[in-house]
Order: sequence, then C-alpha cells, then structure tokens
Amino acid sequence: MRTHRDNQPLTKTSDLVMFNFRRPTRARLIGGTLWLVEAYDAANDVWVWQTESAKAEDALESARQLSLNRA
Repeated sequence: MRTHRDNQPLTKTSDLVMFNFRRPTRARLIGGTLWLVEAYDAANDVWVWQTESAKAEDALESARQLSLNRA
C-alpha cells in the first residue's frame, strides 16, 4: 500500500465527471463517501475546492452549473 509523506495511507479518489464549458470543473469522490466539486485555477495550476455533497447527483449538477458560471 502506498503512503503519504507522514506515513498515512493515501485516500483513493474517483472522478465522476469533468466539465469544460466556460471553466474546467470536476466532481470527485473522496474516501467513498464525500463528493467534492472543484474548479481548475489555471493561473496557479491547481484544483480549488468549491463545494461538497454526499450525493453524486448533487455534485454532478453543482459541477455543471459551476462550469457554466451559474454557481
């Protein structure tokens, strides 16, 4: 098993979807229970947390709206 620098196990993540309408966004499953919605910050080359949800459907819609600049 791979571990992080502080010897903690790495958390598995899964991308549900990525949108790239007006800005890149994604919904990502963290640890099997929490969906994070993130937007890509091209200036700093990082994904930035925007919101979270326990339901995949809600995360998907949040990511879509965020990508359309409606959130």
